[in-house]
Amino acid sequence: VVYDYSSCRDTVVRFRYTYRGADRFDSYISKIDYYLFNDAGEFVDELDHVAGTPSMVDVSELPDGSYTVVALANLDDYASLPELNTINLDQFAITVTQLHNSARGKFANGDPLFWGEQRFHIGGGYKSLYISEMACIHCLLTVKVEWEGVPEHSEGYRFHLDGIGEEVAMHATDRDLVIDNKTHPNAKYSDAGMAEDVPLRRFALQAQLCTLRYTDDNMPSFQLMHGETPVLKQPLSIGEVFSRWDRHPDRDPVQDYELRIVINRNGGITLYPSLAVDVADWQDGGILK
Repeated sequence: VVYDYSSCRDTVVRFRYTYRGADRFDSYISKIDYYLFNDAGEFVDELDHVAGTPSMVDVSELPDGSYTVVALANLDDYASLPELNTINLDQFAITVTQLHNSARGKFANGDPLFWGEQRFHIGGGYKSLYISEMACIHCLLTVKVEWEGVPEHSEGYRFHLDGIGEEVAMHATDRDLVIDNKTHPNAKYSDAGMAEDVPLRRFALQAQLCTLRYTDDNMPSFQLMHGETPVLKQPLSIGEVFSRWDRHPDRDPVQDYELRIVINRNGGITLYPSLAVDVADWQDGGILK
């Protein structure tokens, strides 16, 4: 969105995150970085936000020309940036580096990432306000595991997800998914995994697992481990579970899901689509066909 800003002295790019009818930028975004590229797609510089307003960058002092600013929010140490001086804008992507490696005792929960991109023009003496929507590019899956009886162990449990997103583009293309007028850039998926140590409390395990977004065709599998020993008879395909429940990640601009697993006395499992649901939606006996 571009507004005539000629009565003011600055050209400004503002990012917002609209959720449930309001701008929730300040509620969901704790840190943000801005990357500037010129019309040829070459990296120019990182930009500072306007003092006291993290959602806004002042680009008034740039030389005349067309530019693109990429906004990436909440990235801590879950993924790495490329060497920006060596790539073009259409090659800009971040790569997950915090992947599970049991041999090194390394576990990896993700960062709640948000992304946005805005093309703008400087020149002709015009001042403009550009407003760009940010998209949620992460998925939250809250998993709770309970037992019909008493758990065999009192500690040492770990949640595993395998087949997660490992790379996501930072530049929009015509192939990207658009939901509610928000573009969600393409991600690449692999057999890579993440894991989270989960303490047993009141005979139950619960943790929130954060990864890059799921798609209808790319969802991980879940396994409960005790040490290096699987507790479930086989990994649980999130894709098959979501298909059964008519969940479609490609339709969800915000991916915030719940999964409750009850391990029965006979070793089978009962699944629930919400932590609060008391009636089983699907009982599979522990084997997925």
